[in-house]
Amino acid sequence: SKATVSVLNWSPLRFAQTMPECRIFDSVVSIVSSLAVDDAPVPEAFQTFAAPGGRPAVPFARFAAALRLAAETSEPVLVVQVVLLERVLKKVKAAVPPCVVHRLWLASLILAEKAAQDICFPNADFAKLCSMPVAQVNAMERAFIDLIDWEFYVSEEEHARVSEALRDIPAAAAPLAPRAPQPPAQARRTPRAPRCPVVVVGE
Repeated sequence: SKATVSVLNWSPLRFAQTMPECRIFDSVVSIVSSLAVDDAPVPEAFQTFAAPGGRPAVPFARFAAALRLAAETSEPVLVVQVVLLERVLKKVKAAVPPCVVHRLWLASLILAEKAAQDICFPNADFAKLCSMPVAQVNAMERAFIDLIDWEFYVSEEEHARVSEALRDIPAAAAPLAPRAPQPPAQARRTPRAPRCPVVVVGE
């Protein structure tokens, strides 16, 4: 059986060695991290995404990287995720407290995967990965869908615009780890069990 690896002692070097390079990932993580405003109240629209107990123990950068490793998130899917997050933030127009960022990211990732991929992990796998009840993950997904008014479509023009903009923004911090040599890209295979359970979103 595969060993269970906690994100608390998960190695960024392992991430660099096992995942294809995604040049925009560090920039996206820096941008999303900067959205968190300490002591900001939780907007009513974000109540479903608030982690119990306040700020999650796992740093956001580590959480996002572990999810990308587990879900094998490609760069095109990451761009769709950023577009969906952008739509939510434009609608809510409120400061984002730290207790919301992790779960808002998780919900946007789940929907971006479903919008951009023919085959993706079911919510139950994400729930196990994040040590959350699947009912909570489903509720977060529904809340995110309501916030974007079912607007999942991302045109080629919008995808190209966001991708180009992200490439022009340097990451605020150093990359999570040196980039290891990567094998040629391969077609996405049928999803298997996530590779790095368990990510703790908040307790």
